[in-house]
Amino acid sequence: MKTSYLLKNLIVSFIVLAVLSCGSSQTVTNDSKEVTEQIDRKDARLAARQQLIEDLNLREDQRAEVQSIVQKSQEQMRELRESGGDRRAKMQQMQALSTETENKLRLILDDEQFKTYQAFREKQREEMRAGMQNRGGNRRGL
Repeated sequence: MKTSYLLKNLIVSFIVLAVLSCGSSQTVTNDSKEVTEQIDRKDARLAARQQLIEDLNLREDQRAEVQSIVQKSQEQMRELRESGGDRRAKMQQMQALSTETENKLRLILDDEQFKTYQAFREKQREEMRAGMQNRGGNRRGL
């Protein structure tokens, strides 16, 4: 009698352990998928920036200035994203930073290069909007 009771408990324990293991492996799989998607998005952004640099056909003096401006802007954006505080205020600061960066680039790029840059930025905005719409759900509940 005690043996069958212990055997039943052992079997139930194994089943519970198996179910819990499946749930945790699903979490690991989801986390891995998310990390992979983040890496893919980062690779896509880097490839897009590289293509922009080629499309702009920058002179050597422009290349150094543009790189400096963009790098500084990216660092400031990252700091804003990682900082605490009101989301709306951060968004306004990001928009102001973006406008400031565009104004600096406008002084360096010629008219044709700046048009190419603006087309690139608009494409990025459209892709971001599409990505936000495809996330599922609506934060505003509309």
